[in-house]
Amino acid sequence: MQIGSLMNCLSIRTSSLVFVVVFIGCKILVERRGFFLFSRLQPFALIRITIVKTDFMKRTFYILLLVLGLIPATYGQNYLQPGSQWRINATGLSMSAECYFTEQYVCEITGDSLVSGQIYKKINCHGLKTEGPTSPNPWSNCQPPTTFNHLYALVRQEGLKLYIYDNPEEKLLYDFDLQVGDTLPLSYNNYDNQVTIDSITTIQIGNEVRNVFHFTQQNQSFEINKIIEGVGHNWGFIGTMQPFEFFETSLECFAINDTTYYPSLGAPCELNVGLSEEPDIVLLTASPNPTDATMVIETGMLGEIHRLDMVDIYGNQCSFKESNSDAGIVKLNLSTAESGVYIVRIVGENGSVGMTRVVRL
Repeated sequence: MQIGSLMNCLSIRTSSLVFVVVFIGCKILVERRGFFLFSRLQPFALIRITIVKTDFMKRTFYILLLVLGLIPATYGQNYLQPGSQWRINATGLSMSAECYFTEQYVCEITGDSLVSGQIYKKINCHGLKTEGPTSPNPWSNCQPPTTFNHLYALVRQEGLKLYIYDNPEEKLLYDFDLQVGDTLPLSYNNYDNQVTIDSITTIQIGNEVRNVFHFTQQNQSFEINKIIEGVGHNWGFIGTMQPFEFFETSLECFAINDTTYYPSLGAPCELNVGLSEEPDIVLLTASPNPTDATMVIETGMLGEIHRLDMVDIYGNQCSFKESNSDAGIVKLNLSTAESGVYIVRIVGENGSVGMTRVVRL
């Protein structure tokens, strides 16, 4: 009888008993079909199986071994890789309606946590929170800038799904096993049961190709329109997919070990926000405030000024003119800036940081 080509199934690193079970099962299956099986069994070594006459038996052996769990699954995506980083911005009204707040933060995986027999990944977020007035009226009730660093969520992966622990129970966070025409399932961060997948594209995340699910929400003035497999949606990762009044978030970028993959490979992604090692922020005084022209900011203990930035409430850099400054003060000309509320951040010598809110009439 002519012997077919040899097939190396796998290298097994397990006990001799498992080898014997696999060998006997394969032998019985082959003999019942009237084929010849030649095999050599060596504990903790390579099983070499030769099959003749048909490719059917080759497929049968692979299925048997796969069911027994001896061939590791290599097709699954790892959504919660160590080093994953989500950069998110948030804007909304503070507890006091006189003030708005902005948060710029990064969420990272910081370890494991065992809850009710399940192992979850700890999602920790660090960032910077600032508040400002909603109008040029007195705004003493607005809080000074603060940094934060705390546990945000517990998340685990099971196949193509992510689950979040919402004490005292677990809830679905994402189901990425979707096709065009499917309805997005209800979950911890989705409460709209009429969202239909319109199209699917792909994106490279590390060494994995992920799906991007595009959809349209009905009756929404500001729409979340895509979910990135293993990354989140264009409003964030844990937060809701449905927008609501007076609150807005955005997923600025996603990175793994400081390499950006979303929105595109290598895109700018500021990840050093609100870290515990960031120096204490000094609240500076500006006058006149509000103004439509020049204002003076008292820099005090900051010493020599190394950098000065001004951003709007969405974190966008804004143009301004810096007039001649004397020791202990900075003069800003806001005549070219648009009316609105801005945050001025000044970095002094030795890395000291000062901030103040200014209003351009």
